[in-house]
Amino acid sequence: MHVVKLNDKELLRLKLMDAYENMHPKNVRYLCKLFGIHHSTFYRLKKQYNKRNLASLKYKSRKPKNIKTIDWNVVIEICDWKRNNPRKSQYYLYQSWIKEGRTPPCSPKTITTGGRGET
Repeated sequence: MHVVKLNDKELLRLKLMDAYENMHPKNVRYLCKLFGIHHSTFYRLKKQYNKRNLASLKYKSRKPKNIKTIDWNVVIEICDWKRNNPRKSQYYLYQSWIKEGRTPPCSPKTITTGGRGET
């Protein structure tokens, strides 16, 4: 048997699901009003909930696990190229990388900013 440690929010979720299962007749809107949550939140939690696995009540982060980053040397190369070729577009650089046989590390739209967030 596994011991699952639940924090305050997760215990509230467990109490909510227990109250729902013991409620006769089932009135979701009333229950949600008592617990101070929106009914759509309740239905999402109900969908995730598994009686046999309390870990299903755990909070799941929505943050992406992997974020693609561009190598800093490539950012410097893009910035230098943009300074030396101010009249040429980012699509020109993108195509020149392809002609050289290099794999572009990013899309032409990303090249526009040079990785710095400014145009």
